[in-house]
Amino acid sequence: MSYPKSFVPLINSIEKIFQDQISGYITISNENFGKKIHFCEGKIIYVNYQHNRLRHWQKKTNKYLPKWDSSNIETNSIALEQLWEVKRLNQGLEKKEISLVEVNTFIKEILTQCFFELCTSSDFKYRLVKDKTNKYNYSKDLGLNQDEFRLLLKDVVQKKKNWDSLGLGSLNLNLSPYLKSEQNRESLPLSSHYFEGNHTLWEIATEEQKYIADVAFSVSHLIKENLIELKWVNDSSIKENKSEVITSNSVKKSSNSVLNLSEFTKQYLIAIIDDSALFQSKLGKFLEDSNYNIFGITEPISGMGKLIDQKPALILLDTKMPTVDGYSVCKFLRSTTCLNEIPIVLLTDNDNQSEREYASFIQANDIFCKESSLEKLTPIIQKYIPSVKTTENIYVLPEQLLYA
Repeated sequence: MSYPKSFVPLINSIEKIFQDQISGYITISNENFGKKIHFCEGKIIYVNYQHNRLRHWQKKTNKYLPKWDSSNIETNSIALEQLWEVKRLNQGLEKKEISLVEVNTFIKEILTQCFFELCTSSDFKYRLVKDKTNKYNYSKDLGLNQDEFRLLLKDVVQKKKNWDSLGLGSLNLNLSPYLKSEQNRESLPLSSHYFEGNHTLWEIATEEQKYIADVAFSVSHLIKENLIELKWVNDSSIKENKSEVITSNSVKKSSNSVLNLSEFTKQYLIAIIDDSALFQSKLGKFLEDSNYNIFGITEPISGMGKLIDQKPALILLDTKMPTVDGYSVCKFLRSTTCLNEIPIVLLTDNDNQSEREYASFIQANDIFCKESSLEKLTPIIQKYIPSVKTTENIYVLPEQLLYA
């Protein structure tokens, strides 16, 4: 079976996970997505998304586990556990609310979507984290083994061929189409309510029972004609049970309040704005090793929409970029209502008094000299967001396999 060139190192790494019965996870990211694929004793047990994680869970369970109440989620699980989805699935199995066949079919569908997105992307990077302490208490029959994963990949490759035959290229399927003008409503190929910014392309394909390539093809023509644009949708929210109390020190809610998952997934999210992909990669790996979530922006003007959508806990901002300098970006951020309270650390070439005085003048919170050791950045970050402790052991892949 032939795979896209950028896809091969990742698949080889996963095959090694199966062979060596590895437990842990792989983080995969680019400018459009962030995913974490979880393994336990050589089986894939789940994949979760950095963006709209709760929405993804609710939409998929409604589709593939329609008779099951998947919304009965303990809010402290979301706050404190990495993999609350698997915990909830296992609870459903133990109470015989859902069957093992249903759960594994559900997991397979989520993984198919994940690997199709990866197969149609060429710029993602990934990292394997080995976890020697088995934190997942669940049915040992839950998840996909090596043979089941290979069958899944055959399906993904076939979908990729159909995708390529339509000349679709790279298209973020987790975005939602939004009609630019009401005058164009009659020319839409699908029901107009799909073009109000409330349904992702994946969700449209699921609801319409259409192939994702067909939906993407219809939308791509509208994009070329400048009739629609693609936007991120908001994450879902859940209501707490009356008896539940959030135990996280950072977030406390009264009973019957609405809890949004983004409050936790974005709590430790750091944005890196730097035109150097090499430095972003180096800094990103350092921060991920410290268990922070990150996303990168290489072009600040075009990336401003993503910054507004994600609302990170901290921004690391390079001062020297070709299109616009970081000082100007900092001034713009401080004048933007929805972003002006986010701490900003300037990434500079020098750490001197004049640099610090100017940083203070434009209301940056701190500076960090890029020539310094990255370890010196940690206490600066911890001034503005908490440190995240982890007992996980980092397993470093060979350099040629570390980034795809």
